[in-house]
Amino acid sequence: MLILTLILGLLFGWGLGQRALWHPDEGRYVEIPREMTVSGDYVTPRLNGVKYFEKPVLFYWLQAGAIKVFGISESAMRLWPAAFALIGCLAVYVAGRKLYDRRTGLIAAAVLATAPLHYFLGRAITLDMALSALLTVALLAFLLGTREPPGRARRHYFWTFYACAALATLTKGLVGMVIPAMVIGAWILILNEWRLLKSIYLPSGLVLFLLVAAPWHIAAARANPEFAQFYFIHEHFQRYLTRVHDRYQPACADGDYRCKPNRHSTDRRRAARGGQRAEAHGHRRLALLPGRQRRLGPRPSRGAGDDRGIRRLSVTVLRPSRARAGADPERISRRRPHRLPAFPAERHPRQSPARRRGRRGRRGAGEVLGNARFAF
Repeated sequence: MLILTLILGLLFGWGLGQRALWHPDEGRYVEIPREMTVSGDYVTPRLNGVKYFEKPVLFYWLQAGAIKVFGISESAMRLWPAAFALIGCLAVYVAGRKLYDRRTGLIAAAVLATAPLHYFLGRAITLDMALSALLTVALLAFLLGTREPPGRARRHYFWTFYACAALATLTKGLVGMVIPAMVIGAWILILNEWRLLKSIYLPSGLVLFLLVAAPWHIAAARANPEFAQFYFIHEHFQRYLTRVHDRYQPACADGDYRCKPNRHSTDRRRAARGGQRAEAHGHRRLALLPGRQRRLGPRPSRGAGDDRGIRRLSVTVLRPSRARAGADPERISRRRPHRLPAFPAERHPRQSPARRRGRRGRRGAGEVLGNARFAF
């Protein structure tokens, strides 16, 4: 574990300060915490003196802490994204080792660490890597908790799930609780696992979630009367359901290469409007990773450690590109980094460990999080 941490730390941490900040995201996510440290106001984020309620404050707090400790520099400002990239890989390793064996955990961590988008965003100052790592830890903790018998270990796994979901909510808003709710709700609904609700420590977990996520939201609403309408309505519901953010097409100046017409985007819109599934490669949701897995080895026997339902769901859920097939693409706010949380769920190896023992390592931890694909 220590050696793996050192290797991954070197992978994500080497040369963090070699390039200047990119416009606009990296500059934005450095300036907001810088203004926090100058003003001493850690409740109301501001960008160039203007209130900025597009996102919650956890990442700003972490960046402000890095500024206080290391000062303002490119390398210091990229430490937290690199740390979250490392945490995500270690979480996949730990889950793979507990569910299968050490070899499987190592290979799963290597697959995730070398995924181009995961590596790239681990070295960029954005919120997406923090969200991805927290959701990965949350869903893996939930999965491991379902395999534990009643007791302290099971309780701690589920409390970790609730705490990480709350931290994800403090990182990028309601998506931090909506995605886990969709994943787990789909599993319970499709496989009729309602009895699980009695054993996931729901009352104490919700209290823990609120203790972590609610205080800042309440403080921000009390200090800023306009916060609730802008943050919850404008930045969550209208952002997804309307064109308010102009994310249905590139928003750029004339002559920018990103504004070139995209025939595949046009084909995709036409197909979606006709109720058909569009597979335009220009906007494939998960272009960097392997495709669907249709069968998985023999189902395990039922018992305290049974994950049959999760494994079945990981094979049968919709692909990310289908999840939004019924929605108008022109009304969906989407960006490539938004695919990142689905990456740990995309490795679906075909070989059963009961057959050809030498290939057990190919069963990556993506199998145990395959149901997370439903949310995308």
